[in-house]
Amino acid sequence: MRNKLVQRRPFLPGCLLLLVGEEPGHGYELTERLKQWGFDLTGPGPVYRELRLLEENGLVRSMWSAPQSGPVPRVYELTDEGRDALDGAATDLLDISRLLDDFQARHRRLPSSPPSPPPPLPGSGGRRGRSRRS
Repeated sequence: MRNKLVQRRPFLPGCLLLLVGEEPGHGYELTERLKQWGFDLTGPGPVYRELRLLEENGLVRSMWSAPQSGPVPRVYELTDEGRDALDGAATDLLDISRLLDDFQARHRRLPSSPPSPPPPLPGSGGRRGRSRRS
């Protein structure tokens, strides 16, 4: 598997705000909903850490929910401040969307293989440009 140069992780806070704005949920549920967007999460730990930060900043609030079975889950919902932050994130993502569109268009215009490096300069012994000295 190749290392991904571009990660979804920086979008986690905004995506969580959107998800809890659509429907309040608990960490495990939100983790599953994020996976539908291609988030590669090995467990709910990063989601709970981010939810805790969002709550500390007043963007979401949590309450204990009546469990169907097992431990009592905390359910997270969007606050008014969180809605304002979500609206700002949506605007920011429009700018990022334009950047991504431009990136993709420019990438499509690249030649299919990278250009060959220029030959070494005559008399340089294979080195290009000036030599470094300490």
